[in-house]
Amino acid sequence: MNITLQRACDIFGNAKPPREVWERQFDYCDEEFKQLCATPLDRIESNDLWYYYHNLSYSELQPEVFAYLFPRCLMEWHESLMRNEACGAGDAEFHYSILQGRIFETMMTGEQREQVYRFFIDSFLTRLDQERGWVIKGEKTPVFCWTARLNSLAIVMPRIDALWGEWFPVSTPGRAFAAVEYLASLIYEPADNPFFPPLIPGRTISVFLLTNHDSHIIDAGWMEENLRFLRSVLTYRFVVETLNDAAAILREEPEYPTVAQCTEDVQSRRDLVEFHIELMFEVL
Repeated sequence: MNITLQRACDIFGNAKPPREVWERQFDYCDEEFKQLCATPLDRIESNDLWYYYHNLSYSELQPEVFAYLFPRCLMEWHESLMRNEACGAGDAEFHYSILQGRIFETMMTGEQREQVYRFFIDSFLTRLDQERGWVIKGEKTPVFCWTARLNSLAIVMPRIDALWGEWFPVSTPGRAFAAVEYLASLIYEPADNPFFPPLIPGRTISVFLLTNHDSHIIDAGWMEENLRFLRSVLTYRFVVETLNDAAAILREEPEYPTVAQCTEDVQSRRDLVEFHIELMFEVL
């Protein structure tokens, strides 16, 4: 999929660096902020975006500055997802900035908003296509990162239905494997999950793998339209059918034996799956 800085810039008319910057930096770093606005986008480092994330949250935004810098923010969203890291710098975080500053509502046309949503969806699917193998790195385990990013996205973007509709039914080995990882937390008790053994003493992974997010947002959950959609599709039958589809795609892959075990185990665990689904919705 075409996830590039140029694609992000195209959404906002390929804006040039603003000739004049009247926007004030929230933390009084005005000179550094003006320098940021004059820096070529491909030379802006991740940490440099700290100056702008805070502005997105709290400041009066200059449209010319937004059109120039926001594409770099979008690209950082993608790059941080691919690095299995949160999208933030210091004490500033992108999803919080989007929600706090009401960026979708106040700074974009309807067409731009839909293109940004599409950028997020294509980026996330690109990440899923790369999800393979049992990579366990404690709290930095890749699946923890992309599931957290999914939940952050569902807090700020009302189009989880579009993302879900392209993830399922699974169509690539990466998406199939990611689906099994995602659904395994509904099938097993924490200590029995074959994907996530308790490598950290006293610490197991449970259904809350599916509810954690990587944003700084503490007072909001999934958007109501996203929750309604997920309730309409995430059922025991969906879990069984998806696991069968994933097993078919992964039949010749190294992960198949464990995936096949999941497809067998789910047959006798309907009550547990449905309990975990309801618990998941309560937390989301």
